Amino acid sequence: MLKIPSKLSSLKLVLWRWLRVWVILIVVSGYLSGQTQKQVYADSLLQAIVGASDEKKIGLYQMVLDPINNPLNNREEISKAAMTLAQKVGSKELMAFANLHSSLTLINQGFHSDANKRLNIAYEYYASLPTNKLLVTTLILQGYNEHRQLFMTDALKIYLKALPLAKEIKDVRRINNLYNRIANIYATREDYDKAFYYARLVLKNCEQVSGVCPFLYPILESLGKFYLQIGEVDSARYYIEYYFEEANQKKVTTNREISYKRMADLRIAEGNLAAAIPFADTALLFAQQLDRRRGMIASHQQLALIFEKKNNTTKQLFHLQQQAELANKYGFYMQEKEALNSLWSFYEQWGDFENANIIGKKWRNASDSLAKVERINLLKRQDELVEQYQQKEKIQILENQSLKKDTNNNLLIFLASFLLAILGFTIYFLRVRRKLNTTLRQKNQLLNTAVEERNTLLKEIHHRVKNNLQIISSLLNLQMRHLKNEEAKSALAEGRNRVRSIALIHQNLYQEMNFKEIQTEKYIESLLSNIQSTFKNNDITLEVVVDEMLLEEEVMTQLGLVINEAVTNAYKHAFTKGETGKIELRFTNLSDALLLVIKDNGKGLPNGFKLGKSPTFGLQLIQDFSTRLKAKFELKSTDSGTLLELKVPKKSG
Repeated sequence: MLKIPSKLSSLKLVLWRWLRVWVILIVVSGYLSGQTQKQVYADSLLQAIVGASDEKKIGLYQMVLDPINNPLNNREEISKAAMTLAQKVGSKELMAFANLHSSLTLINQGFHSDANKRLNIAYEYYASLPTNKLLVTTLILQGYNEHRQLFMTDALKIYLKALPLAKEIKDVRRINNLYNRIANIYATREDYDKAFYYARLVLKNCEQVSGVCPFLYPILESLGKFYLQIGEVDSARYYIEYYFEEANQKKVTTNREISYKRMADLRIAEGNLAAAIPFADTALLFAQQLDRRRGMIASHQQLALIFEKKNNTTKQLFHLQQQAELANKYGFYMQEKEALNSLWSFYEQWGDFENANIIGKKWRNASDSLAKVERINLLKRQDELVEQYQQKEKIQILENQSLKKDTNNNLLIFLASFLLAILGFTIYFLRVRRKLNTTLRQKNQLLNTAVEERNTLLKEIHHRVKNNLQIISSLLNLQMRHLKNEEAKSALAEGRNRVRSIALIHQNLYQEMNFKEIQTEKYIESLLSNIQSTFKNNDITLEVVVDEMLLEEEVMTQLGLVINEAVTNAYKHAFTKGETGKIELRFTNLSDALLLVIKDNGKGLPNGFKLGKSPTFGLQLIQDFSTRLKAKFELKSTDSGTLLELKVPKKSG
């Protein structure tokens, strides 16, 4: 057999790539042509509005605001004009329709508070009617608004509230939409059993539908992504290739970009980087043609990862820079922060500290912008809760006024007719008692809602604090890799372990939903596990005995740092390299105090050691925390090693 020369093979590969690009351009051009026709139709509707009567304008505005007729993503100006007309003629239907169909743009632009107000207006109107598609759509967008703000618990509640309504009207499209969204929330929480359960419900629905099933493509994409996340490549391959074949065979343009991106993810997971590149390039081309901003950013991120694995630093740097520039241009601060973090690591890895410092400053600016946006959204959310509470208070005042009016009427009846006095008093007493019970029940509901919202916010705050501390720990770990000085590396490792000990506190708080007290046994075991993983010394064994108890967050934080310093010092100084040894930790709950004992069978303290004379930084930290805890602190050598004893008095009362 004849072998094709390598140059000719390369030429064929180039021609094949160009041919594929032209085919994609033709398909995208056809899609854009369809969009242009829709735009012409939308423009004709807007022109008809100009000379129409108010009555006809109502129907025309509803037609032009419908996404099926109007390809524009931004309908803000049209929506405002429709709202003005609705207020003028008193059309609640048009007001609800305009608020509903303009909210998605606000959500995507990050104006979550404004979107929430518009969705509430739409919900009040559609909830007063028999269950319909627009009511379910309103709830889906309310859940999406919470989802985009990372309030996953609230989003899940709204989606689960909308699901029975969608089933009531037998709307397969909206049912599958909700199944897909619920599955993705559970996947984000790493609850894959529930994620797969809801995802497969979409496939079950699609078995009963002829033709193209609503949300079949998104759920195939989600299933492929879920299986990649848990490392089951064979299962992921089935769904991703099925999704790719369906989306491209039927030329579903809106899904083709994502199908190429998932194929690239699959090839990366298989280790076939050469095959991943053309899929990622095609996904980027689709995103650019369709002006999908987040898609462009995600594609550059994917290509940067591929070229990093291929050790092609030039192309890796190019795509990292494009990712950061686009995220900054479109105001996506989270994606910009991730891109700048990767660029920062890239420049540090290659010793370009001048550019690393520039990127570091941009990263801090992006972090500040993101924190500012999050604070604004949280404050707006608090304002919304206060406003809701005030509205409920007004309703309660009206009910009290109504109660007072009823009481006066009853008194007049009592005075007018003595014969009916006993009967009237009985009726009055029963009515008052019933209304008081209703009032108390409403107050209890308000208090329960407020407590639930507070716990949710506290959980989100502790979660984000833990995540930020993990980022700091990762940055310290990254910095250690670039240092050659062992003393500096050791100092950074100690700092990283201190940060981890504090991060574990916040992790324990939000996982246990107890925002004041920490489970000592669980926390200390996690802390010691982190320290063991740092030193990776199998010659030294740890014996731990901890009484089960709950301690205040402040006390546990300080004790955690003491344990971190003491055990770290034992690992570093108690034993010579290669020597076997044992470290014992006992934490006992006495009647009047908490007793912490840490001892080892190592070489003991150096000769002439005095506790108050020139302490190390770690020992100074232990002494400082002992003083804050008003504890009795003792450190001494024994016949078998070193003993640290800390006795913390319990608070009286």
